[in-house]
Amino acid sequence: MKRGFALLSVVLVFAIVLIAVSYFFDANVEHGRVLSRHLETVQGDLIAESAIQVAMEEVKHQGEAIMSNGEMDFHPSVLGTSATVTVTRQHQSDFVMEAKVTYKDIEASYFGSGTLIHPMYTKGLGVISPRVWPVSEVTALDHPFKRETKSYLLPDEDLYMRGEGYYITILRKNAEGMLEPVEQMHNSYPYFEQRAGSLTILDGDIYGVLDVANLSIEGNSRLHGLLYMNGDVVSCGGMLQISGIVLNPKGYGENNLDVTYSFYEIQSVKGHLVDYYRPTLRRTSPWSL
Repeated sequence: MKRGFALLSVVLVFAIVLIAVSYFFDANVEHGRVLSRHLETVQGDLIAESAIQVAMEEVKHQGEAIMSNGEMDFHPSVLGTSATVTVTRQHQSDFVMEAKVTYKDIEASYFGSGTLIHPMYTKGLGVISPRVWPVSEVTALDHPFKRETKSYLLPDEDLYMRGEGYYITILRKNAEGMLEPVEQMHNSYPYFEQRAGSLTILDGDIYGVLDVANLSIEGNSRLHGLLYMNGDVVSCGGMLQISGIVLNPKGYGENNLDVTYSFYEIQSVKGHLVDYYRPTLRRTSPWSL
């Protein structure tokens, strides 16, 4: 009787120990599964975040297309995992981006935001000079223009300009000292370059970019677009009103200029600017921005 009771006790104790070991093993297996799932989720988030950074290398070359289309998709690959990064234009030149990946059946997302256009053109400053902008960036503005269609290289002599409605007329003085037309072009945001000589604006509205060595103002004229300063603007009794922006990298005097910032006018001459589009990532987050 005693022997049977002892045997029963041993069996009960063994069963309890076996149940405890089994529970402990199952708990560890489940904990391992949870931990593994958590690590996979973290890896998915890291891949999505990396996809934002990888996609930015492509976005840097697609600023104009994103501005025009409003939205673009990119498909970078990170550690063998394909991602879809959607970039959406927002107010003026801002953008948001969302990266989506599927990693080991886990859906992961990450978000970013930034700007598409060089900030010096969007800050609302009428004049960009070392007084208001980082010197290193301003001094890098060494004639940042494209010489493409609607570009005019003016002769190195003393010339005059007049805005006449749909046209811009270039004039010079003849032997008798009288002004006579030299050339006429459409008043539709051309780029004018003159490395020597001088240009005097007589009157009227000019739509475009002026990048001339020596600029004088004779009447009360208006420039819609961009003035690149290569020296002081000389007044011969007039004032130049500018709607758009002035680039003054060497900090020349801004007398005789009345500047009003206009993003619309800057947009109208963007085709002449080399570094107009400069997509820059400002912020990333695991949550929607």
